[in-house]
Order: sequence, then structure tokens, then C-alpha cells
Amino acid sequence: MVIETNLYDVLAVMRKEKVGSVIVTNALGKAVGIVTEKDILAAGYQGIGLEQAVEILMSSPVLSVFTEDAITEAIVLMRSTEIRRVLVREPNGSMCALLTNRDIFKHVKGNVARMLEIKLRHAKEIMDMLPEPIIEIYDGVDPGLCTEDPTLSELLKSQLAISPVVLVYCTYFLK
Repeated sequence: MVIETNLYDVLAVMRKEKVGSVIVTNALGKAVGIVTEKDILAAGYQGIGLEQAVEILMSSPVLSVFTEDAITEAIVLMRSTEIRRVLVREPNGSMCALLTNRDIFKHVKGNVARMLEIKLRHAKEIMDMLPEPIIEIYDGVDPGLCTEDPTLSELLKSQLAISPVVLVYCTYFLK
């Protein structure tokens, strides 16, 4: 949707394509903003006419991730900036898709068992690196309490922050 497009035409495209938001581009095709149905509804409530250019309502800048980025990067970006949509770009910078929090939820919802398996395998790999004969990790307890090694403690903290151990209590014996 180019920046000069009026709100009526933006709504028509959203309805035709069955989407709730569109990326706004400049004359060169560069993403410069995003507009949602909620933005347009709010504008109507405020008395802004549908003949106005989309530029007056769009949110800017457009935050993006790349196709090769991990989904966790998109989630972290969305959570830290309190946005619900992020533009996905190809490695060359061209626009690929618009990823929404709903897309992520749908994907996660269907893959919970697989995700838990990956998280547990990842936790085991971390445990395999630890030198202590017995390691006890309690969910919510500072990992620094589990080890005297500050480097190891920081590794545990970072890994637990990214992928919390699902089990409330996990004991692992190293040989």
C-alpha cells in the first residue's frame, strides 16, 4: 500500500485480502509504516474521514526480522517493543511477509510437545557441560545458588531466561 493511498482503499484491500493490517510503502517500495483495522476504526471515531491518506494513521517505523532469524528473535522484539506485528525480510532486505503474534500462537499451539522436547534436550546439553557431581535446579531459584563457577552461573541464567526449565525440579547425576 503506497503512502498516498486513502483509508477507504486501504480498507477495501484489507477486506478483499482478509487481513487486519497492511504495510505502507513509499514510492520506492520501502516499508515506511503499518496500519491496522483498529487504527482506521479509531480514526473514524475521532472524525477522520476515509478520504485521508494512510500516512496520517500509520505507525512508524516498521520493525523487522529476517527469514533466517530464529522465531525467538521475533518474539523478543515484539515483547520488548509491545507490538503485535513484525515485518519479515529476505536476506537481501526485500519484504517477505508480515508475522503476527496470532501466527506465532497458532504455530506454538500445535507444536507444544515438540517444543518441550527441544527445551528438555537443550537443558540436558547444558547439564552435560556442568562439572559438579550433583546439580539441582529449582524453577525460579537463582542459578547462581547452584554453582560456584561465575561463568557457569551466567550461562545457566541466560539459558533459563531464554528457555525456562519446564520441570519444577530436575536432578542430574554426572559421572
